[in-house]
Amino acid sequence: MIMKPSGWIVIRISPPKGPAIFKVFSSFVLEESWRLSSGTYDMSELSDKGGHFEWPQASGTVYHLYKDGENDLSSYAESVFNKIIHDCEIEGVTVEVIPLCPRDNS
Repeated sequence: MIMKPSGWIVIRISPPKGPAIFKVFSSFVLEESWRLSSGTYDMSELSDKGGHFEWPQASGTVYHLYKDGENDLSSYAESVFNKIIHDCEIEGVTVEVIPLCPRDNS
């Protein structure tokens, strides 16, 4: 399956014990929905295709992450993402946002 979210964030989830995992939190504006990918233990299969990144996940789903969609979550998806961060912090799990696109600091 190929997923083409309208907005997305790459995160590294680090539990107190065990390896960190990289996941995509994605937003789909037309459906007003969100999705958290199955993840991978490294980012070695992430490939830059010019206008987007392609990244296969453990489940076999391949994410097409369009560069203009990074950090562009719907309000609903952003509220869900913030709740996930909060719940992880309570459980002692660290969640770090991993930017893929260079920031324009002009």
